[in-house]
Amino acid sequence: MEEYYVFIDNSRVGISYDWTSFNIDLNFNKEDIDLDAIFNGSKSFEGTNKEMLFIHEYVHFLQNFYTNWGGLVFCDFVLGINKIAASRGEDNSKVKLPLKLENKKSGLWNDGIETLQRFQKKLGTDKNNIQLETTNTFPNYTIIDLNHNSVVIGNGRILYTINNKTVREHMAELSACLFANLNDQHIHDKFLTTNAFSSGNSIMDKDPMYWMLFEFFFAKKYKKIAEGLVLLTHTALCSANPVHVICRFFIFLQDNKNNLEDLNLNNLVSAFLKTPSEIISFSYTHYAALKNITDFLKLCKKYEDQSFYQFAQKIYFSLLLNISQTHSCKRFFENPEVLRNKDNWLKMIKSTGTPIIRYKDKKAVITHKNVALVDSLIYFLGIVKVFYNLQTDRNQRCPFFEEFNICNANFKNAEICFHNALEVQNPDDNREDCLYQNAIKLLGLKDRL
Repeated sequence: MEEYYVFIDNSRVGISYDWTSFNIDLNFNKEDIDLDAIFNGSKSFEGTNKEMLFIHEYVHFLQNFYTNWGGLVFCDFVLGINKIAASRGEDNSKVKLPLKLENKKSGLWNDGIETLQRFQKKLGTDKNNIQLETTNTFPNYTIIDLNHNSVVIGNGRILYTINNKTVREHMAELSACLFANLNDQHIHDKFLTTNAFSSGNSIMDKDPMYWMLFEFFFAKKYKKIAEGLVLLTHTALCSANPVHVICRFFIFLQDNKNNLEDLNLNNLVSAFLKTPSEIISFSYTHYAALKNITDFLKLCKKYEDQSFYQFAQKIYFSLLLNISQTHSCKRFFENPEVLRNKDNWLKMIKSTGTPIIRYKDKKAVITHKNVALVDSLIYFLGIVKVFYNLQTDRNQRCPFFEEFNICNANFKNAEICFHNALEVQNPDDNREDCLYQNAIKLLGLKDRL
């Protein structure tokens, strides 16, 4: 395993993927998925629930780091951080804590805030997307509203507006189900018995971003639903606007409803993707993503003497290779049989590596095939964590000392690092610097807080 991973000591509770710092949090121990044994061949993936959780979060990493849309939104995030840091040249005034992302007199600062807000909007949330239904009986899956920009689906319990989060979560959850070789009936039963999707005596009225599209087609008696939706949602994430792809597919079904004899969703999605508009849509976004990343690489080259651009350059170069060589990950997600083959998942993980994976029992792993990229991802994670810490009311605790125990600084004081890392002073000689203070410097906030 050391060929691929290096171990760091760390602890976290929760199951999630962080789109801004490339790390997976798993609420179970490393021994629950013995990747060492799986990699050396003494064990195999079995399709357990915990393995499915890991695959779900790993797909989010692939969405983030290997698809056109993921590349575009990552460019937005880094650009926002970069503008905020560069705004020091226009306005070097003091910044109060907690840090508030609100307009100031610096145009660069304001542009940075606007870019970060655009990034958050693109990720998608379920705020204001869910409304209660009162007139229909469950289950009654119906398209309530459909146009080229929006689709609203009801199930007799709730009305749900499809958004980018719906696309991301359906792709991740259904990919994990295919990994475990579940068929549509198994997936339907799994959703119905998942407590997280039901409240009280009501069934299927919570977290519809995971199940609404699947259950809509299941209620209509379509076949190969999981395969079709993984293909559709992955394709949506190859576009500049994922929701528009979903809308166009529903319009495609509506326009061809009189000719639909075979309700095989995978075949229907494949036919939809062969239409000229979808071929053009992918080509346009693929070019736009590669151009955006290339433009950022040129910027990094221009300012390569600055630390921020040094680590960003390594991430962008990897992003460019990932998206171009995998054709926005099409070579993996277009064939459902590939997704049902656990050996293919193992090959994918071996060839691509992982983001930082944190386990409940203070063990974590990160891809080790590209040492320069590993260093960049760790520093980037630190910048992101410090940036979000500054926006809270709590004490300024160093994520490298507490949350990510990777600090090698010569100055290390539990009381100061744990309660107020802003007081740490870097040494004057060539000893190891405080990573927290370096993050503050890269954010353009040194001596401004």
